[in-house]
Amino acid sequence: MRSISVYHLRLYRRIIVIIIVATPGGCEAAVHAIRRYMATMSDDTVLVKLDFSNAFNSLRRDRLLKTVADRMPSLYRFCWLSYANTTSLQFRESTVWAAEGAQQVDPLGALLFCMTIQPLLQSLSSELVAAYMDDVTLAGNKSTVADDINTISYLVYRLTAASPSGRTTNRP
Repeated sequence: MRSISVYHLRLYRRIIVIIIVATPGGCEAAVHAIRRYMATMSDDTVLVKLDFSNAFNSLRRDRLLKTVADRMPSLYRFCWLSYANTTSLQFRESTVWAAEGAQQVDPLGALLFCMTIQPLLQSLSSELVAAYMDDVTLAGNKSTVADDINTISYLVYRLTAASPSGRTTNRP
């Protein structure tokens, strides 16, 4: 168990909240940080809450696997076996082919999603960036937050746009 669950870093008025996975009280600390920020907001600042629709199912598997290879190479072979090719999902007499995203029942699904979008979140310029899974809160100057929303829209499109073949060929 880690003794510090949430880090608050203040850099030139920018607050970054990093929540460590599977840490008791992590979400509550983020909520308190957001409330504290809201209590000091001026008229030229905004707070925006974003929710990725169908987040875990939408990530390109090649992007997901690249993230695992780069950030957690010891897990790559296992993830490659699960996500390198299209997966068949059976429902009664029907078969549905899944070529994108993490499986609904995969206990690693949330971790894979969060690891994949973490660099995106770290690239944002808003004074406050807080995220829990696919829920993101941004706060700060109106134009900066608007720019960050445009950045998110563009980069999420790149992470979720269908891959050309629907499958990944990079072998472990």
